[in-house]
Amino acid sequence: MISRRHLRIKAMQYLYGYFMSENDNPIRGEKELLTSVAKVEDLFLYQVLLLVEINQYAWRLSEDASSKFFPDESEVEPIERFIDNRVVKQLAENAEFSSLVKERGVNWSAQPDIARKIFNDFRMTPEFKKIKDQPDTYAADKDFMLRFIKKNIFGNENLQAFYEEINLYWSEDIDLANIMLMHLLKAMNINFNEISSFTALYHEPIEDEKEDLEMIRNIYRKTILNNKEYESIISAKTQNWEVDRIAQIDILIMKMALCEILEMPSIPVKVTLNEYIDISKMYSTPKSSIFINGVLDKMIEDLRKSNKIKKTGRGLI
Repeated sequence: MISRRHLRIKAMQYLYGYFMSENDNPIRGEKELLTSVAKVEDLFLYQVLLLVEINQYAWRLSEDASSKFFPDESEVEPIERFIDNRVVKQLAENAEFSSLVKERGVNWSAQPDIARKIFNDFRMTPEFKKIKDQPDTYAADKDFMLRFIKKNIFGNENLQAFYEEINLYWSEDIDLANIMLMHLLKAMNINFNEISSFTALYHEPIEDEKEDLEMIRNIYRKTILNNKEYESIISAKTQNWEVDRIAQIDILIMKMALCEILEMPSIPVKVTLNEYIDISKMYSTPKSSIFINGVLDKMIEDLRKSNKIKKTGRGLI
C-alpha cells in the first residue's frame, strides 16, 4: 500500500476529474480510484526496477568494451562509473525489494529495449562524459541518479507508451509514481543494505491497509457530498478574493482538508494541515501554499470556536 500522502494525491486527482466533468458518475469514479490505488504501487516498482535494469545493461556494455583489444577508455571509464553507483547497487541487493517485485510479477524481460534505449540515448549527451569527474561519494552518487531520472526517465515517451499498454490507469499515475521514486531515493542513506526495510522508505509502517482504504474512500465520498457546505465555509474566508479567480486545485485542496478536519476524527488537525500544504506545493502555483495555509488557519480557528471539530484517539495528538 502506498503512503497516505500519495493516497490523498490519488483522491485529489479523481475528485478534480469529477468536479471538472459535469456528467461524471461518482460511483464509477470511486471504483476507478480504488482500482488505481491497487495498481499504482506496481507502477512505482517498475520505475525502481528500471534503474536496476539500466545499470545491468550498462554493466554488459562495460564487459563488451573491456574485452576489446583496444578498448575506448573514453567510453569504458564513464560506463564503469555509472555501474558503480552506490544507490542503484543498494536497490539491486535489497532482499525486500527483490521479494516484492517477484511477488507482484514486476519485470522488464518483455521490454529490454527500453532500458537499452534510455542508456544509449544518455551516452550521447555531454553529461555522460562528465560522470568520471564527479566526486566518489555516496552523496554525489545520489545527486547524479536524481538528475539522471529527471532528464532521462521522466517524460520518456517510449516508457509511457509501454505503461499505458499494461494498464489504462497508468497514464494518469505516472506523475505520482515519479514523485514516489524521487522520495524513495531522497530517503535512502549510506546505511541502507540488503536487510533494510524497502517499504519503510516510502510508507508509514503504523498505517493499516484497511484503514487507509477507508480514509481515501471517505475523502472522495464526503468531499462530494459536502461540497456546497465546504464552498460556503471557504467563501466566508476568501471575501477579498473572487472565488472564480482562485485556482480550482486550490479550492479542491481546501475542501479535502475541511473533509478530513470535520469528518475524520482519528486524523490530527495538524497532520491534515501539513499534508495539504505540502500537496499544494507539488500541484499548484508557487504562492498557493501560503494562501491555502492562511485560509485554512482562519477556518480551523472558527471551527474550533464553534466546537465543530471532534477528534478522538490518535486525532487528539
